[in-house]
Amino acid sequence: MRLIVLCAAIAVLSMPAFAQTVTGGTAEDIKLLSARKQAMIDAYNKTDIDGVAANYTEDAWHVSPRRSAAVGRAAIAAYFEPAMRVYLMDSQSKVLNVDISGDTATMISENELKGSPRPGAKGRDGAAPPPFVERRTNLTVFKKQADGRWLIHRFFDTTPPEMKQ
Repeated sequence: MRLIVLCAAIAVLSMPAFAQTVTGGTAEDIKLLSARKQAMIDAYNKTDIDGVAANYTEDAWHVSPRRSAAVGRAAIAAYFEPAMRVYLMDSQSKVLNVDISGDTATMISENELKGSPRPGAKGRDGAAPPPFVERRTNLTVFKKQADGRWLIHRFFDTTPPEMKQ
């Protein structure tokens, strides 16, 4: 057991963008969760809607204070599409905590999201949309799939108005 904890600690320390604290799981689980989180960020930064949606389970929920919950991969892709059509994204993430129990993992992370308008893009009002920076705290629930992959099963975005710039 100590060896597993030691391996997990070494894995965490070798991944600077990953967790501050980890509870449960194996070093392999931690590595796979880190890779999933990075795949999500990479797809988001490329404004790859299908790539973003592929990180979610088929029956996933994406919950945000901005709009109604999106349920299922297709609805989640549709949720991201309007912003990705208008903005080029730059998201950075710092994972604060991971708790792994069996085939479920929770992750708390802080994210900074920068949006730069695409050339020629128009907002809802027909004007050029402004650039933005938001700092967010997210709770992500992952489910381990039969093939060993971890996918996002529930995503809760919390962006209090006082954190927006």
